[in-house]
Amino acid sequence: MYIVASYDRWRYHFLPVIVIITMFFITSCVAQYDTNLTYLEDPANDLYLFDSYTKIDGTILLQFARYNNPDQTCIDPDVHLRIVFTDGTVKPLKVAHQIPLYNFCKIQSAFRNYFINDHEILITYLNGEDEATTIHTGMIIDFDGNIMQFVEFGIGVGKIVRSKDEENGFTWSRQVNETTIAWSRFAPMSTNPNQIVKFGSGYITSPTRSIINSYKMFKSDGGGVYFVLSNKLNQTTAVDPVWNVYAIFIDKSNLEISTPYLLYQSQMDLFDINFIGCSDSNGEGHNCLMGVEMFSPKLVKKNNIVYFLLTFLTSGSVINFKKLDIGEDPNNEILEITVLLNRGFLVTCLSFKDKKRMGFFLTENGEYDGKWKGINNDVMTVNYFSHNDTVWGMLFQNSSASWTLITDQLRCKNFTDMVDNTKEILRQTYSGLSSQTSISNHTSVSIEVLSSTFNNPSANYFISISNGFVNSKLYNEALPGIRKKVWYLNTSIEEPGLCLSSVMVLLRLNANGTKYFKKLNSKEIYGFYNELMDELSEIIPVERSRLSDSGKFQNDPSDSNNLVLMQVRISQPNEKLTPCANDIAKDLAALINNKYFTLISHYPLSSMLDEKYGAMMIPEGWSDEFKLNLLYAFGGVLLVICIYFIARYKNPQGRNVFVFTIALIATDFILDLVFIVYNLKMVSSLFMPSIIFLVIPTVFNLIFTLYILLKEQYTNEQFRDWLISNTKVVSVLTILASADLAMLNIITSNLAGLSCFQVPLSKDAEVQIFWGRFVNIFIEEIPQFIIRVIYIKHNSIIYDPIPVFSLISVGLSILYSLVGRGFDRYKLLCTDKMETSQVRTDGEEKDYNHDSKDV
Repeated sequence: MYIVASYDRWRYHFLPVIVIITMFFITSCVAQYDTNLTYLEDPANDLYLFDSYTKIDGTILLQFARYNNPDQTCIDPDVHLRIVFTDGTVKPLKVAHQIPLYNFCKIQSAFRNYFINDHEILITYLNGEDEATTIHTGMIIDFDGNIMQFVEFGIGVGKIVRSKDEENGFTWSRQVNETTIAWSRFAPMSTNPNQIVKFGSGYITSPTRSIINSYKMFKSDGGGVYFVLSNKLNQTTAVDPVWNVYAIFIDKSNLEISTPYLLYQSQMDLFDINFIGCSDSNGEGHNCLMGVEMFSPKLVKKNNIVYFLLTFLTSGSVINFKKLDIGEDPNNEILEITVLLNRGFLVTCLSFKDKKRMGFFLTENGEYDGKWKGINNDVMTVNYFSHNDTVWGMLFQNSSASWTLITDQLRCKNFTDMVDNTKEILRQTYSGLSSQTSISNHTSVSIEVLSSTFNNPSANYFISISNGFVNSKLYNEALPGIRKKVWYLNTSIEEPGLCLSSVMVLLRLNANGTKYFKKLNSKEIYGFYNELMDELSEIIPVERSRLSDSGKFQNDPSDSNNLVLMQVRISQPNEKLTPCANDIAKDLAALINNKYFTLISHYPLSSMLDEKYGAMMIPEGWSDEFKLNLLYAFGGVLLVICIYFIARYKNPQGRNVFVFTIALIATDFILDLVFIVYNLKMVSSLFMPSIIFLVIPTVFNLIFTLYILLKEQYTNEQFRDWLISNTKVVSVLTILASADLAMLNIITSNLAGLSCFQVPLSKDAEVQIFWGRFVNIFIEEIPQFIIRVIYIKHNSIIYDPIPVFSLISVGLSILYSLVGRGFDRYKLLCTDKMETSQVRTDGEEKDYNHDSKDV
């Protein structure tokens, strides 16, 4: 599945691009003045609006102040801020006093407030005793009013322009003399985004040493800035220019500063030339509005500013210069001209008659484009939401008890309004150099879409594309991208289907994640699971309650690096339209498999998931691997049975059943060792008990075996002869008996008629072997059986033959020990009865013989 975006006369430009797809809900276009937000203040604070700043996403930052003198030249030394979020909520902040007192009487040059990212605010002020030493300083606070950092920009009061992207920070500049501008670039550290540092600075010198009358700084599409300088020259002849306008570009890396590009010249002795604003490049240059003031405002009472539309490329070439016909209405005063989202302009006017704001629109070519009714209320300030083509203003405060914001959506275009409380969730992101993007015919770009992206029916999504993704084929000029909540995609309605039962999903940690996980204790492992589920619930997204971590983990038996597997249970929904567990599992697999294009790589714990493994659903029933291992086990049992019949064929009278005893004891001991080494390394709660209940019984059996063998050597003459002639057999037998004392009984078994298994043991030895094996049931076999049950219940999440067959072998050993000990006990009792009977018989015969002699 692909997203195909068509761009007329555009060509692919291999610069990094981010395509962000996020789900949100949007209201349709409504009537003008659709938002009216009133906020109540404490009248005792006596606060009135002082300054405002509008973030590109629609968040507003307001500063209020209390004037402490009648002419309003000084304010109280407090900073009162109000953050108006896009969902209509207002958060008040009062910043701790860290600003020199004299700033509060230099209110024309101090206190400019900016959002620098989604959680920090920059407050600028002056710090110094006089103009020569005054340092323009920034105080960075978070959204709770806590001071995070202080930043020194430079000497003197400068201008600040934010870059288009938050990671590129902002640029500070100041005109230090008639011909020179100093600038510095500040941005967050890559290793610590909350720390702002200066990473570039320099000077811009006016061409031909002309006097810089004024300058403006604008943000460019590539993440850098450009300066527009209005320079006044000393005219020596009538044909020499009096005014020059230059543009100078600085890229985002600060490594490349362009040569000055001449944009405009005039031989007229004008009063002033000023750039009002510039719109983003549309692939056909930067559209800038230039105001030329013909005479001093003191000499004329009417508007004497002539407006020009100047379009120039990043290369410096001017491709359009046009005078704007804004009309000459003696009843209205032109207040400002705003560059609009649709690349047109809004001319704002003030009526001399009723003091109401009104205006009209101009196209991007400067042509009349209709009348604007204006905000028919008394407003203190008018600002522009560039993200949804809306004007907002604050009504004049009749008192300090409240204030009201109103909005006027300029054109009905199905943009979101001011109230939008839906959380944005990243679904997919690609670089322009990714193999998942392609171009065809220089007119369309295709982007592969993951199956987990548009995964909710009846939902709305938007796509944003970073600036510079494509260039104009005609001018090779970077085009602006698509901002958030401009390009919408809607998914179709889907009838709810039948959801099956809950599913179990396996996740695997990569090498770094496994290394980190194995260092955690049991409490930290629980916290790891819980935090990982929190992250996944936001990324998928799904209700957190549906992701119930089982806490089970184990090494991946199919991986040679012993990567850690974890189990997650996805429960079924309560509501019909919520995705089924099976669909969530598929989305999770797609997200992890493509982790570097999704939010999986953005979170600390989910980034540890192995993209090669994804998310595997545990199949129901017996797996093919389990069936294959059962086949191997069955083959081993057949082999032992064959050996048994061979031994029986050679000697039917021997206790050939010891073939099964040897196989069971050897298998059980080997599985014990492998289970501890391979499966219990990370389970600290079971690892040490397993070691204890293996080592202690082994040492016990070894000591008991040596004791029985040595005692028999000194008390049993036949055994002593057998021991001397079968030293190798005794050595092997001693090792095997340390695993289980039952191996000693093989000496008397006459197995397969072999002479090495035809020596009798004393009755004392048989009794000692019986009680030694009985003790082993409690100090080895039962504890090991319990450990394996606990492991399989809490830690075994995927079929692994070792713990399964180890549990089976231990269970068979317990069963064999109970039956064998019962049989041995019965045999001993029978032997005791036979011996007792024999003793009585011998005694009666002796008495009988004695009586005969007497007769």
